[in-house]
Amino acid sequence: MEKILCWSGGKDSTALLIRQVEAGTPPHRILFADVGPEAEFDETYEFIEKVERTLNVQVEHIKSTRYTFDSYFYSPISRGHRKGMLRGFPPTASVGCSYRRELKVIPLCAAQGKGNEIYLGIAADEKHRAERSFYKTADNTYLFPLIEDGITEDMCLQICQKYDLVHPLYAYFKRLGCWQCPKQSLSSLRALYQNWPEKWQKLEQYQRDCAWDFQPNRSVFDLSERFRKEFHNEDR
Repeated sequence: MEKILCWSGGKDSTALLIRQVEAGTPPHRILFADVGPEAEFDETYEFIEKVERTLNVQVEHIKSTRYTFDSYFYSPISRGHRKGMLRGFPPTASVGCSYRRELKVIPLCAAQGKGNEIYLGIAADEKHRAERSFYKTADNTYLFPLIEDGITEDMCLQICQKYDLVHPLYAYFKRLGCWQCPKQSLSSLRALYQNWPEKWQKLEQYQRDCAWDFQPNRSVFDLSERFRKEFHNEDR
């Protein structure tokens, strides 16, 4: 049986890793769902290397063997009223996300194997996230030490700060996630527009190729115009 940590690079899973290393019980494996350089920030790869150096651990980059972000975006929808159309942006009304399923969840589950202990960094103030039936019926045992020990998100941040292991993207985003996600906040999108123009240009290209708007009644180009005016007014 192996002890496996699913690590996102966020403050909660990083705090869990730090606590395990401090206790002298580091996981046998640390799995990071790597969507690939076309979808990840360079800052994330740099942070992974810093975590490895600081904690003397090795992070495994787990990737889909079937899709990249782009190949999934440009693949045809297989069912429903949009069958045959370009997959494009995920619908904002759906609870789940097929991109997360195909590019992160499925590869991670395959890498976890069976009969192992899987550690997840979910903070105590988000314990509802640990109630998914999947965690109770899967082939592995899923454990939530932060919840069990009452470690909140604020406490996780303090643990990361102790080792100077706060992901640099927290300076721009409240939560870490896919920069292509239409469900992210307006402030996150504004930060992306302002600080990563090459990624914003890619987002505009996705919009040109997609048959529907990025968000309900709001395209990427609408957002571009809004942010352009905002920053123009700030410069006056």
